[in-house]
Amino acid sequence: MKGNIDFGNIDFNNVGSWPTPLKIVVILVACVLVGIIGFFAFIQGKRVELQAAETTEVQLKKDITDMQAKANNLDELRKQIDTIEETLKTILDRALPKKTEVDALLDSISEKGMANGVKFLLFKPQGERFNGPIAEYPVQMRVTGGYHEFGGFVSDVAALPRIVTLHDISITDDKRSKKLTMDLIAKTYRYLEQEELQSQKNPKDKTKLKK
Repeated sequence: MKGNIDFGNIDFNNVGSWPTPLKIVVILVACVLVGIIGFFAFIQGKRVELQAAETTEVQLKKDITDMQAKANNLDELRKQIDTIEETLKTILDRALPKKTEVDALLDSISEKGMANGVKFLLFKPQGERFNGPIAEYPVQMRVTGGYHEFGGFVSDVAALPRIVTLHDISITDDKRSKKLTMDLIAKTYRYLEQEELQSQKNPKDKTKLKK
């Protein structure tokens, strides 16, 4: 039969002598194998890259949408920040003394001490110190009295309408006099005026302020 192939007589070392049908079959099988190998080696890899790119695209679109929403609310956020800053400034203006009010505030601290039976051994202002837009007024104090007197004094100072903070509090007991001695530093603060802020940026202007 012409269609039958006798594999026993095939010379594998001489492909050219193979029957034509066998050659066609071998070529087709080789093409299929090459196609399969090419698919897994190239096309499949590209499919993975494509899927990763599609995932990235979805995330980028989401990020762009989120950023656009934030940008649309930016003006509103700025208005809210301006309102908060203005409110904070108003509160601090009420809580921080003006430059001309500092001496009166220090007198109030002294009066609160005497009103509570506290005796001042030391009341020494340390001079004005600058920290950005805020001026700080520390006062070194040493007072004598009892726990109740100290408690009343500290409570009254904390209740002053202007901000006064107490730092480095140390209490010692004098057994001879049977009295307590309290060392502390009281600080009050104020906003610098525009002219003073400018002098902080330009040291040459400080001489003008002193005059």
